[in-house]
Amino acid sequence: MPRLSGPIELKLDANEGRPPPADWLGPVLEAAAGEVHRYPKPATLEARLASRLGVDPARVLVTAGGDEGIERAVRTYAPGATLVSPSPTFEMFSVYAGLYGARVRSVPWGPPRGPESFPVQDFVAALNDAAPPVGLAAVVTPNSPTGLSASKDDLSAVLSAAQALSPAPLVLLDHAYVEFSETDLTAFALTHPHCLVVRTFSKAYGLAGLRVGYLAGHPEVIRVLRNQGTPYPFSRLSLAVALRLVEDHPPFVDARIEAVKRERARIAELFRERGHEATSSEANFVWVRVRGEGAAEKLWRGLGDRGIAVRFFDRAIPEYLRITCPADPGDEQRLLEALTELVEDRT
Repeated sequence: MPRLSGPIELKLDANEGRPPPADWLGPVLEAAAGEVHRYPKPATLEARLASRLGVDPARVLVTAGGDEGIERAVRTYAPGATLVSPSPTFEMFSVYAGLYGARVRSVPWGPPRGPESFPVQDFVAALNDAAPPVGLAAVVTPNSPTGLSASKDDLSAVLSAAQALSPAPLVLLDHAYVEFSETDLTAFALTHPHCLVVRTFSKAYGLAGLRVGYLAGHPEVIRVLRNQGTPYPFSRLSLAVALRLVEDHPPFVDARIEAVKRERARIAELFRERGHEATSSEANFVWVRVRGEGAAEKLWRGLGDRGIAVRFFDRAIPEYLRITCPADPGDEQRLLEALTELVEDRT
């Protein structure tokens, strides 16, 4: 993977959300500081999350970010089996599959190799004819890096196909970016005993550095996954901040979500007006195809020269860039000015 040479002031390559304001975060951390000598106990946060979801606390498990929840699921349900997932998607599915001896069956979804609509027929076919049989199927919506979303009917079809198999594989609904989407499938997923939902505080809540996520699912699935990890994978400070966010739901959270939605529309429109392609993203980023040989890398380097980092996929998907929305008026202006200068007109 090539590297940018200059200093980066605006980091838009990792889909991180903006942090909580210092005047909100400071008192929360100060209040929790007196308990840092105690082991963290997630029961209160799990109970609050369960209440928000309308389920029993036994159906919720707090993890060290969504990644650790995914890792527990792969380690528990996929060894020696097949893991079905979209392609391209969050790279840790294939990494964890490799660590635990699972075979990955990829189903193309979105550019450059698949349709923008969820490939439900191909996904179901992959469940039915995989060898070895499927242990875990991942529906990642909104999907990264494309930003595309699956519908309730899509998930229902996948769950029905999974339930018809014996033994029925676990269907993992990765909803890391759902706060930015118009389609929240959490409540529907939790009506199905073979579906596990992954959520995180890293994106919309801006806590990527604190590593807090959670799983929600059938009590027996949660019980098994609870026993598959270390007892204290997160910090007491992390739990305190996440708990306060759940209890207060401060207005800056919704304001930043709305800012992302405005920004992604503007960024996508700029690329489309100049003859390039952008998916209809429902996440906190925009996925664009920069037309012209070497044009994506050229744009990536040009932005880097201006102190802005976006995600370039090098040889894997060389025409594409993923641009995180900054959720800040000043940073948005800086990004749009740079793109206006650098994006070539291909109309």
